[in-house]
Amino acid sequence: MIKNEEEFIGASLTSVLELPCEEILIFDTGSKDKSPSILKSFQAKDERIDIHKLEWTNHFSDARNKIAKKARGEWIFFVDGDEVLDAETRRGVEQAIQSQKSVAFSLIQRNYTLDASQDQVIPFEGTNLPGLNEFPKSPVFYTDNYMERLYKKTSGLVYEGRIHESLLPFCRRRGLQHEKLPLILHHYGRLKSGHRQKLVYYLDLSRQKLKEEAQNPIAWVEYLVTLSELDEQEAAYKMAQLAIRQFPQEAQVLLTAYQVALRAGAYPEAEQWIRMKLRLTPEDLYSKSNLSTALMFQKKFDQSSRTALEVLGHKVDDFIANFNLGVIAFEEKRWLDAKRYLHAALKLKPQEAFILQALKKIEAEQQTN
Repeated sequence: MIKNEEEFIGASLTSVLELPCEEILIFDTGSKDKSPSILKSFQAKDERIDIHKLEWTNHFSDARNKIAKKARGEWIFFVDGDEVLDAETRRGVEQAIQSQKSVAFSLIQRNYTLDASQDQVIPFEGTNLPGLNEFPKSPVFYTDNYMERLYKKTSGLVYEGRIHESLLPFCRRRGLQHEKLPLILHHYGRLKSGHRQKLVYYLDLSRQKLKEEAQNPIAWVEYLVTLSELDEQEAAYKMAQLAIRQFPQEAQVLLTAYQVALRAGAYPEAEQWIRMKLRLTPEDLYSKSNLSTALMFQKKFDQSSRTALEVLGHKVDDFIANFNLGVIAFEEKRWLDAKRYLHAALKLKPQEAFILQALKKIEAEQQTN
């Protein structure tokens, strides 16, 4: 399923053609760029490719379910036009189908981005991105999430949800076997120049989904995440307060809400929500790291330091804990400790401008004194 994917559709199709599949169905929901001509050039070289038009109804599940009905094969594997498969993923998909252990499989969607401020982003350390000829000029980061993309059509599975569609609700109701695979879909959509415009559209769909599924905590999470990605922090914070009132025992809601509160500068609320999350998941090091942040911004330096040191006792390369300890030491003019912790954080994020500036100030202070 594609729309305006001229930047990555060639790489995506090239990777898909390596699969030993019977047919490759492509449904275009209204491309206005060069995608149709690119598709035709591939179709001329591979008779498995079958191109269709699909009327878009602002509903991802409806679209995927309609496409699935057109497929002749027993198994369906969805790959979007801005996603690329590597050799390991292709082999893993074949093995999963042959094993017949489950009727539905989730794969890791690795979302590449140039935005280092996103929550839990990981620096990409490779020299080239799978399937792409050119590497972006700016540093690249990524986040991972699971997506249900491979399933047995004859099992009767259908996607649900207007956006962020999923097979899992159907699997749970019917008691069907689902499995997570350690295989990667390399997703490049967030590297596109028009990604923000797409996010605005996704926000509208997420808002509609929330109205349709107000009792679904995941619908709230998805809406909060999209608001945050668009930097609508005030609106996100107000929605987070509503979400917490409705789902005070939902770990994913609490996690997303405290991330929103931190970005909005609502540190007392962030601390409260993080502590609620930790009561549900006491061993959650990520939440403990963020607790140290919420405490630090409230000038509770002793509590923040103890929390960060507890995290480092389990995970020495935790960026947030090292960063927070470095900042606190800087504020308290403990220059040697500040340098030690900030250098540890810098190894994890070498391009972090704030750390580089802080280290320069420390050098200047040490030379002066």
